[in-house]
Amino acid sequence: MEGMAGQPVGALGHSPSHTPEFDALCREGMYFERMYAAGCRTSRGVVGVLCAHPDISGPSILKRDLAQGRFLTLPAVFAARGYRTLMIYGGDPDFDNMKQFLAKGGVSTFIAQKDIALDKKEIGNWGVPDEMIFAKADETFRTMGDKKFFAVVLTVSNHPPFEVPAGHMSLLPGQSERIKKLNAYRYARLGYRRVLPAGPHGRVLQEHDLCPGQRSRAGSGQ
Repeated sequence: MEGMAGQPVGALGHSPSHTPEFDALCREGMYFERMYAAGCRTSRGVVGVLCAHPDISGPSILKRDLAQGRFLTLPAVFAARGYRTLMIYGGDPDFDNMKQFLAKGGVSTFIAQKDIALDKKEIGNWGVPDEMIFAKADETFRTMGDKKFFAVVLTVSNHPPFEVPAGHMSLLPGQSERIKKLNAYRYARLGYRRVLPAGPHGRVLQEHDLCPGQRSRAGSGQ
């Protein structure tokens, strides 16, 4: 989630929660409590989450020539175990050299704003609204059937200038920076409705592909 800090998130113990659907996803799905996005920019956070690498000074690792194809990544781990790997991003995947770095790091398919937006008017400062990103993710995941896949979904709306499409939700009144940020958080929940489990039960994943001898539970439909 672009720009997602912890304070408005109920799943992290904060109240009031502005992310009820995300909270439900954490309860029903696989929720990693110690996975962190390092750094203060998306390009650095992506490396932290997908490569388990701390932020460093200077240019982003995504842009460094000697880093291309030389980092162990989560997509590469899954790809080696027979999973199809995807990245769904509402913006331009070439921004900050993200596409090249991740393509050499195990991501086989990229779905971006040009694949999501039917009309250029739907594209904002950073790409298409999060709701459209998650709709595309839902559509894509359903086509997978029983095939194994690992997907990275990167949102854009929770970023200055915090654009929230009109008419999709009731907004908190006011135009302060804090209110705009909270409305962007609240808007994100509309997208999560598309990827929440359809039923009240989960399915047990056989995790021998990842960690021999271990099993974990994931909500169905994710």
